[in-house]
Parts: sequence; C-alpha cells; structure tokens
Amino acid sequence: MPFRFLSSPLRRASLALTISLLAAASVAAQTGALTLEECIARAMDKNFGLKIQRFDSANSLESLTISRAEFDPAFTLSASRSVNQADSAATTLVGTRSETS
Repeated sequence: MPFRFLSSPLRRASLALTISLLAAASVAAQTGALTLEECIARAMDKNFGLKIQRFDSANSLESLTISRAEFDPAFTLSASRSVNQADSAATTLVGTRSETS
C-alpha cells in the first residue's frame, strides 16, 4: 500500500501543514516576503483538521465533567403527615361515664 503513511492523524496533520506552508511560500514569492511565524499562522488558520481536533478536545473535556458529576453528592428530603378524624364507637373520652352495668 503506497499510502500507508497517511494512516495516522498526526501524520495527516503534518502533511497538511507542510502543504499549507508550501502554498504560503508560493504566495509569498508572488506578493512579498513572509516570515516563518506568518506562514505557520496562515497554515494553522487554514487547517480544517486542526479546527476539528480543537472541538474534539473541548467535547472530551465536557464529557469528562459530565461523567464526574455522577459522583457528586445528592441531598433529598421528604415529609408526610396523616390525620384520621373518623368517629369510632370503641373509644371513650377521659372524664365521661360509661352507661354499661
């Protein structure tokens, strides 16, 4: 396979950077001299693969934060109250007389 060297994302990025630098150098020859820093800055701005990798890094960081949130403490509170006001014949009030003999 003659294109096996393109299998690594880092190698693809370095190849794209090299091509971008060569393109920037040819543009510089036509329009004027560029410094090395300007060439690198142009290559970094035009490299779509690097822009995607920046988003992947941000997404990975957010996923890590979300997965760590499972271990955050949780506080729950509940309360209930029940009242029964039904009349019952089996109960007697204190101080009352019973009619049974």
